Amino acid sequence: MKQEIGCSLPVCPTLLTLVGVAVGCEAKWTLACHVGIVDYDRLLVGLCKRLGFTKHMDRSGRFSLNLVSEALLPQVQRLRKRYRSGCGEGAAPAPLAWTASAEGVPLLEGSPLSVVCRAVDFYDTEVFDNLICKMEHSYAEASVLTRSGSVDYAALHPVLLEKSQDLYLRTSALSGTRRARRSRDS
Repeated sequence: MKQEIGCSLPVCPTLLTLVGVAVGCEAKWTLACHVGIVDYDRLLVGLCKRLGFTKHMDRSGRFSLNLVSEALLPQVQRLRKRYRSGCGEGAAPAPLAWTASAEGVPLLEGSPLSVVCRAVDFYDTEVFDNLICKMEHSYAEASVLTRSGSVDYAALHPVLLEKSQDLYLRTSALSGTRRARRSRDS
């Protein structure tokens, strides 16, 4: 029998995703509070309003979404610690290695999958700056691609963040398919 648990958000784990913007010749980073699919080419990205990260976006509205791998977890944990201590805004840029996309948007080194997005709409709430964004380019490490060039999610291993208990969760165990599975080499 199910038990009433109140008005807590039970679907809380979200992809651990770093958002990057270029400010001059440096990159500024923040963690996405939540990322969701709005349409085939659009995402919703929720950012913590109190950090004021959207003020760093230029007129183009471009930014990157960078999935965090387990290897990047120690760096991301240090970044989260800075934000919790109140040093996230106005502090020196986090020392994360990155390269620039063709548009000059920072792509996090070591991220298995990065997406360049452009904000096309804004939905304001008390806690979040929610950006509706159009995906413009995706960049993936060869190790997470099939031979045909699509993302192999079983190889991607994104990390989930469960915020209420502050847990990092490992993903990508295959639990079934809707149709006959093709080999990774197809």
